[in-house]
Amino acid sequence: MNVDDTGAGSSARPPRSASGRFSSTAEPTLHPGFAELVEHALAEGLRAEVYSNLYRVRPDHWTLFTRPGISLATSYYADTDEGHDQVTGRRGSHAATRKNIIEAHRRGIPVRVGIVDVLDGQRVEEARADLAALGITNVHTDRMRGRRRGHPEHRRLKGHPRWTGNQRREGSPPRP
Repeated sequence: MNVDDTGAGSSARPPRSASGRFSSTAEPTLHPGFAELVEHALAEGLRAEVYSNLYRVRPDHWTLFTRPGISLATSYYADTDEGHDQVTGRRGSHAATRKNIIEAHRRGIPVRVGIVDVLDGQRVEEARADLAALGITNVHTDRMRGRRRGHPEHRRLKGHPRWTGNQRREGSPPRP
C-alpha cells in the first residue's frame, strides 16, 4: 500500500462510519507515509488511535502523538523484562515499551494497553498492577490472538493449549 492508495491528499470526506483506525499486521510507525496518513485523518476530522509496539518512537512521532485527536494503544505482556521479552522474542522490548508508555503518559497522550495472556506463569496480574502504578488505567486483558506466520515463536505458540487458530474477542465480528 502506498499513501495514494489510502486517499491521503484527497478532499473527499470520509464516510460517517469511518473508525479512524488503520489496521495492519506490521508496526504502523515504520510505514514511510505514516505521519502523512495520520495528518490526513486528522485534517478530515477523524480521531486516530495508533496501535504500536512502542519499542522505538521517533522524536517527530512524539510531536504527532501529542496532537488533539490522537491516542496510542500497545500490548504489554508482563511486569518483568524476562516475561515480556519471552513473548515478543526481542531482548530489551519490555524496557523500551515501558519507557515509552511512561513518556506517552507524561506528555498527556491517551494510552490504551492490552495485556495479552499468552503463556502459563506470565504475570498478567502483576503487569496490570505495574501499569496502574504508572498511572495507566485504560487496561484490558485478553487471551492470545493468532500470530503472524513470520513470527519466530509462531510454531511454538501455536502448540500452546490456548491456541485455537483464529482467536478473537468474544462478540467481535468475523474477519473478512
